[in-house]
Amino acid sequence: MSLIEVRSAIDAIDDEIIKLLARRQPLVLKAATHKTDARAVRAADRRAAMMDRLAHSADAAGLSRSVVTAVWTAMIDAFIQLELDEHKRLSADDGTGSSAIGERRGTSGHLG
Repeated sequence: MSLIEVRSAIDAIDDEIIKLLARRQPLVLKAATHKTDARAVRAADRRAAMMDRLAHSADAAGLSRSVVTAVWTAMIDAFIQLELDEHKRLSADDGTGSSAIGERRGTSGHLG
């Protein structure tokens, strides 16, 4: 396989990753509607559990844990910011502050 072919294969995988991220984004935005504040958005316990699960998935797939950690840390940070922005927008739209968001939607906090 030539370098051009290798790069083409990588590009095709990148395109698939973009499609998967596009599927993930609306779910992240939906999650914002279930959370009452920035702490719930950041969900440190959920993040730790996710990173542990992903490390085991990486091992099973033969993927470097350091790659998984770096990629998912960057991705989670970006999606948390997107979710915080959405949470802020929803709070402003609600007019009653962020604590009313979860109550309005019948939830008590984060998705876990």
